[in-house]
Amino acid sequence: MDLFRFFRSMYDVGCQFVKKEDSVDSKVTNQETSTSFEKDSIIVRFDHKDVLILDRKKDPSLVFSENEVDPKCYDVTTGLPETVLEYLLETRLGNDDDSEGNSRVDTLVDDFLLTFPLFMNEEELCSILKRYYRGTVRIQHAFPSNEKKSPQDIGRKRKQRLVRFILRWNKLSYHIFYENEHVKQLLKGLVCDLEKDNLPDELSLLEQVLDQTCNHSRFSNGYDDLMSSALLENKDSSDANHSDKSRVSLDDELMTRLNDCYPIKACDNVIFQVYRSDHTYSKFRCRRDSTVRHIIKQCCEKWRIDDECILCELKSNGEKQVFKYDDIGIVSRVSVNGRLFVIPKEELDCLVPLPEQDGPENEIHSSLTELSAKELAYHLTIYENQLFRSVSVYEFLYHVFGVRNFPGKVTTNLDLFLNRLDEIQFWVATELALASHISKRVQLMKKFIKIAAHCKDFKNWNTFFAIILGLNNSAVSRMNHTWERLPTKFRKMFDDFSGILNPSRNHRVYRLSMGSLDPPIIPFLPLFIKDMTFAHEGSETLTNDQLVNFTKMRLVASTLRLIQFCRSNPLTVDPPTISKGLREVYKYVRQLQVIDNQERLDQLALDTDFKPSSPTKSQTL
Repeated sequence: MDLFRFFRSMYDVGCQFVKKEDSVDSKVTNQETSTSFEKDSIIVRFDHKDVLILDRKKDPSLVFSENEVDPKCYDVTTGLPETVLEYLLETRLGNDDDSEGNSRVDTLVDDFLLTFPLFMNEEELCSILKRYYRGTVRIQHAFPSNEKKSPQDIGRKRKQRLVRFILRWNKLSYHIFYENEHVKQLLKGLVCDLEKDNLPDELSLLEQVLDQTCNHSRFSNGYDDLMSSALLENKDSSDANHSDKSRVSLDDELMTRLNDCYPIKACDNVIFQVYRSDHTYSKFRCRRDSTVRHIIKQCCEKWRIDDECILCELKSNGEKQVFKYDDIGIVSRVSVNGRLFVIPKEELDCLVPLPEQDGPENEIHSSLTELSAKELAYHLTIYENQLFRSVSVYEFLYHVFGVRNFPGKVTTNLDLFLNRLDEIQFWVATELALASHISKRVQLMKKFIKIAAHCKDFKNWNTFFAIILGLNNSAVSRMNHTWERLPTKFRKMFDDFSGILNPSRNHRVYRLSMGSLDPPIIPFLPLFIKDMTFAHEGSETLTNDQLVNFTKMRLVASTLRLIQFCRSNPLTVDPPTISKGLREVYKYVRQLQVIDNQERLDQLALDTDFKPSSPTKSQTL
């Protein structure tokens, strides 16, 4: 691209360019400075206001030509969203694409697509893209070349670039193409326009995207429905009529179907229980994006309560969390054994947990001992792969920047995945705490360490972390008799695994371990969320001039690209030999019974296997 001609053409339609140097005030107005190749920055102004600021990259490998400036040599620092989008469409898109939008696309385009919800909504973005297609943008960009081009050729190139942009958007954020009506309408409108404009290649590509969107919507009834229907097609593996070959065939088909994610959407309905202070309850049905105020209103109308009420979560340890009236998506944020209560304010202090919130009372590890470690790791990985792939990349933005700032959005899929981490930790501690005999506890401890090893082999870091954190639970770490009986081989494995969790130097050991792997990977998401939180809190999203801080956007997008990289390939894990019915295993790994009251876990450990540590031996694992 001839960036000099690009800036020259923008000046012709009313923009001004200012060279940004240490010795020159960057607020100089009413003057044009030539775009010399020694510049470090270029400021684009419209109506005497900054609308786009580009900084030259500090990369010695970039070579500047005497006649043109390569767009790759510049990064957007700040700018108005619409101006930045126009700049990207004109200068940062390659010419050769496949059907999935793979092309020589600058990473700045990806940064924009991954972070745009932070500064514009889908309706605004679609509106700008429609105007760009019709050529009625605020700033007209022209690219004169040695070969004279007709207005028709210029318009055709513009429309082709727009299609490439949409293909890239679809590839990076596929969820939004079947969740958002504005995007659907944009696709339908562009398909009609491309047909009228006689652009068959681009028309075919967008028709494929539109067909995928419609097909996906028909089969997005949820993961459990998909699994249930698939399981009904097959008998238990214990059936003598089913050979190993047929089992593998089923698992291959199931694996293919499960790599297609079916996320929970904001408009989906959920049925849940809400309790009163006397422990009676009613079931309610509402959308995932319903506010706390709406849920309270439903409860009060059904129970005929006139008092001002609140909605709170009561945890198994008696801790209470009162939700704000404008909170949304709270059903998926309830803790493992938590319960929702709608009560008058004055009854809050009187709430006591339900008996069922204590979790199981007796040993529950029959399925755990009957299944092999590899089999359990396999099914845990299958399930968590589905949960991970269901999380829209934008849910991380909503979570970190505050879902209240994104009307109509929910983080349900991310909430479920993060809750799974807690569930597995407590599952490990619960199974060990309820085992009455030391020999059983030793066997269970060995089993969990082997499950963690297989999960590591499957690149399922989330379950790996959860199991090791569960073995480091205070209740488990106090089981000195059990740890003394654990064979040296397994103790060394556990110590090695615990070293991967070492948080020193920003989790360097884990980052290096994960960085050497090829996708698919199920990462430890809390660490990614921590990285994004630091990027968010470290700088403002908007400058004092109300321009978007794209330096911050690039930092946030770098983490989102890692997440996208982890799931860039489908999961292909060889199924192990099945020792129990598939339905039973499916139910077990998805409905883990746990104790999430740490005090109760500690007491169980004290009652079953507590031995004071010797003065010379550290109790910490």
